[in-house]
Amino acid sequence: MVRNGGHLELPTDLLVGCDGRGSSVRTHAGLALAPAREAYDVLWFKVSPPPDELEACDFHISVRSGQHPLVAYTSWDGQWQCGVIMPKGGMAEFRTADWLTPALRAAPTAFAEHVLAHRNAVSRPVRLNVTVGHAPSWSAPGVLVLGDAAHPMSPVRAQGINLALRDAVVAANHLGGLAAGRPTPDAVNQACAAIQAEREPEILRAQRLQRREARGQGDARAGTWRFTLAKRGARAVGRYRWAQRAWLSRQRGLRFGTTRVVLDALPDT
Repeated sequence: MVRNGGHLELPTDLLVGCDGRGSSVRTHAGLALAPAREAYDVLWFKVSPPPDELEACDFHISVRSGQHPLVAYTSWDGQWQCGVIMPKGGMAEFRTADWLTPALRAAPTAFAEHVLAHRNAVSRPVRLNVTVGHAPSWSAPGVLVLGDAAHPMSPVRAQGINLALRDAVVAANHLGGLAAGRPTPDAVNQACAAIQAEREPEILRAQRLQRREARGQGDARAGTWRFTLAKRGARAVGRYRWAQRAWLSRQRGLRFGTTRVVLDALPDT
């Protein structure tokens, strides 16, 4: 820790790193990151939504053969958060003055017309360099990493924050009792191992679900036979309630998690 140009050392039994996918805590602790095969970027930008979307919590996914998928949702500030998902190297076509038009190629006509009509209010685009993977070990003596620092998540279905909060709840359950006394290093290390053991199955399951969703978007971009078949099938049976329920059931694990996480009552300190 640096203060007034000098270094200040603060003794602690455990340092918890929640500093994201590029975690310096993970790096300095010597914790390896096993990267996944996914390799793509996201071009983020914001724009004011139509009036009828201001109170909505809809999540839009637009796919079109031969185009980069586009996602959009109403963010915390009332703006549409939009993202163009593309393979690595796909940013070249957006390095022009009119980057917005190609960014909307997968969007429905009404969506694209609204954004282009308000192009002066569109925020500056930001590139997200997507890193996906997981650390085989989340801890070293005196160090624990959580959230994207331990398992960088894909932006598919935007579950990084949700899973990080669930990590924090489980960490509180295991570490809360230790905070009341003077824990031994072995007790701290055992608690860290227990946190990873409890959380890792859901994390790996969520990453598998994200990969499945990403493959579907890749099929749509490439216009594969799987996408053509799925599109025809959706048109044929998508209006039926049983088909809608089946699709929602498939999405549930990504939207609501697959493990029940409850904060235990913490002891008085």
